[in-house]
Amino acid sequence: MAGAARDEGAAPAPPPWPEWLMAARVADSAVAAAYEATASRFRAALKTGLALAHFHFGESASRRDETETSGRLGFQRASSRAPAPWALLILSPAYAAAARLTAACAAALLAGVPHVAALSPGGAPRQQALVSLELSGVEDIFSPAPGRVTALLDELAARPGPPGRVVLLHEGFHDGEQDDMAQRSRAHGLPCYSERRPPRLRVEAGARIDRKVLAFAHGGEEALAAALAACGPADAVFRPEGAPLMPAQDAPLTLGPGCEGFWLHPGLTPEFFTVSRQAFAPWPSRDFAPDAS
Repeated sequence: MAGAARDEGAAPAPPPWPEWLMAARVADSAVAAAYEATASRFRAALKTGLALAHFHFGESASRRDETETSGRLGFQRASSRAPAPWALLILSPAYAAAARLTAACAAALLAGVPHVAALSPGGAPRQQALVSLELSGVEDIFSPAPGRVTALLDELAARPGPPGRVVLLHEGFHDGEQDDMAQRSRAHGLPCYSERRPPRLRVEAGARIDRKVLAFAHGGEEALAAALAACGPADAVFRPEGAPLMPAQDAPLTLGPGCEGFWLHPGLTPEFFTVSRQAFAPWPSRDFAPDAS
């Protein structure tokens, strides 16, 4: 069985955002003011979260083409993997879970998506969200009228080439609004990840967490109290210093001291932001390759 691989790093295309959306850009001065108004230990917690995401996921190649043949089986395969051309992170103006927004940004950026934008329909993002976006390196932040989101999805989906990606972050949307945007995206063939509910958190006895940092990470003190009191299996467990490094049996994520600013969304990985194409044929056969569109 023989194979070959080639990594390519083509120059990114211009941003796909339409002219009318550019008029709804959140001012850089607002982002800078949010950054300066945020305590340094809160910013440090998000930077730790970004570093952990890089440690966990690594960094994807911008593009990877592979070919493989099997004379014994009589087949050949060609595959192409590349970042999606763009990604939209849609959150309500009330969304304030800085760690969870940072996690969504990190997965897209580590996949190599060239154009990532945050959309906050109906109002500018809150301070926690602006700081998260600034530290994550997301520069395109827009606040269009709520009714313009579907127009944007329609316009982006109509463009030629591989589909972009849509991420919907929970909290603050009106009843049915998040589902409507998800259905619109999927109807256009745009893969859509939808955060369905706030997380359930558990802090083990003896765990010395920074409660103020954890509240900043998950939407404020009231939201944190609800996450800690929520019934059902925990989504994340915080363990004390010196506890054995092993995953908890009753939660998908286990975190030690200093990890309050880190989060992983189940299923929202760089793979979600990657376009994969496959082609198969008998061997020997004429040259072929997967369609890049």
